[in-house]
Amino acid sequence: MTLGGIVVRLAGELDVPVLGEMAREFQDYINGLNRPGDAAEPAALTVEALRRDGFGDDPWFSVLMAERGGAPVGYLLYHFGYWSDRAARALVVADLFVREAARGQGAGTALMREAVRILRRRGGDLIVWTVWDRNSAAMAFYQNLGATTHSEELVMLWPDVAWPST
Repeated sequence: MTLGGIVVRLAGELDVPVLGEMAREFQDYINGLNRPGDAAEPAALTVEALRRDGFGDDPWFSVLMAERGGAPVGYLLYHFGYWSDRAARALVVADLFVREAARGQGAGTALMREAVRILRRRGGDLIVWTVWDRNSAAMAFYQNLGATTHSEELVMLWPDVAWPST
């Protein structure tokens, strides 16, 4: 897909190094939104994690890459799920990141439009994601797309370190 000079394509394993760079840039951006005294989080989405979980025999996610003039400017990491409250086949956006120099030039919109195209092709009808409440620029972008917030539910996390032994 091409939109305003932005080309969006499915990322391949050869893209893993640049995806790792952008994942670090994304984490640096998120850490920059911290309040004074908050600890910076290291980037968990490393090259190793990308390669292990996104590429190979049993990928857990897919990645769309946005490029302008052949240079990578952003990515959208997604997977499919099901939203039982709406009986909806869903595409879940895990990450959407556009490099600072490319923001406001259509890359985020192009990535989201390609996600819509992929979901429609699979017969789905809902795109779901979370956004950190401190990320006002992202919230404004999503609202401009026509997305709405859903604050009646909270995200719950149950990491493996808290699981009971079996």
